Amino acid sequence: MDNDRRRPGDRPGLRPGERPISRPGERPISRPGERPASRLGERPVPRSGERPASRPGQRSGARPGTRQRPRLVVRKKKEDIRFKLGFLIYILLLLFAILVVDIVVWGKLSAYEKSENKKSATKVVDSSGKAVKIVTEKPAPTKEPSPTLSPTPTPVPTEEIILRAPENSKVFADDVLLTAVSSKEYSDGRFDTLMPFIENYSEYAVIKNIVEFPKMNESVFAVPVGAKLSITDSNGNAITPEEKTEDGKKVYSVSLVSNDANKEAVTTRAFEFLVHYSLFCAGDETTSPLIQYFPKGSEYLKLIKKTDNGWYNRHRGLPTYKNKTVNEFFGYGDSLCYMDLSMVQTILASANGKYLDYNINMGIWMCKMDGTWMVAGMVYKEM
Repeated sequence: MDNDRRRPGDRPGLRPGERPISRPGERPISRPGERPASRLGERPVPRSGERPASRPGQRSGARPGTRQRPRLVVRKKKEDIRFKLGFLIYILLLLFAILVVDIVVWGKLSAYEKSENKKSATKVVDSSGKAVKIVTEKPAPTKEPSPTLSPTPTPVPTEEIILRAPENSKVFADDVLLTAVSSKEYSDGRFDTLMPFIENYSEYAVIKNIVEFPKMNESVFAVPVGAKLSITDSNGNAITPEEKTEDGKKVYSVSLVSNDANKEAVTTRAFEFLVHYSLFCAGDETTSPLIQYFPKGSEYLKLIKKTDNGWYNRHRGLPTYKNKTVNEFFGYGDSLCYMDLSMVQTILASANGKYLDYNINMGIWMCKMDGTWMVAGMVYKEM
């Protein structure tokens, strides 16, 4: 029974493990999935469409032990290089073509413009509307005149002068208005005796708001030598300056013009004040009569009250006054004036019974405050 059992694929009549005897012309039988056995030394013949077997990890057609790049990657890189090279050549050819076309077009335009200009230059239209051809020639260059034909102007010599005058004064040379080379504010010191009163005593600080102080300028002008010089004020009125020489330069000085409209009234009041002040100094009066000549609450009047007048010569009776003289008067507008007053005071001395004369000379500033002329400053000269 055991011998009769056969495995699948065993041929009939063969015992288990026995190989069949191949007959001539008969193909050996192979198991499923097994290729037919080849003869000794014979290479198996590949079937149609069948790829030869290769070992694991070995690429077809490659030598054993060598590593090769995939053919698809190499082929793609070559194609990319060819495409970029072709595109670059295309761009260069395109730019070259544009350049050639541009040169040709501009050359034709230039030639056309020249031809049109030539035609328009050789033809004119007459009154009948017909084109008339004319002959044109290149104009001969104009010869420049010789430098010797136009004489070089001789510079006019000038000299510098200095003008000290009120602001807005004008200078003319041969009736031509001159412009100052330089200019600065100038002070002749006329207000030097008034400013200490304005700055040191409160009752006089208001004077800066009442009075418009005139301004003087010192200007330098370049005047043609020998020119006729004339000077006018801000209103155009002619001024006669005072001329002198300083450091080799001519200096012209123009004084301010005094406003004498109030001269008589102001000088009369100033002499009244000077007499009362002299009587106070002689010890014949107190400061009470002086109050009317000073602003209310005057600090300067308080200083006068402290004056020691005991030095004055003793005398009999009241002094007398004569030879009242206005040596100088200058009015600055309607509210300020300065005057230099003098007079002779005579007393009868108690010691020897003789009459003694004293010359009194004083400069007085007066300012119109609240409608009344008040003493604004005193300049002691001789008492």
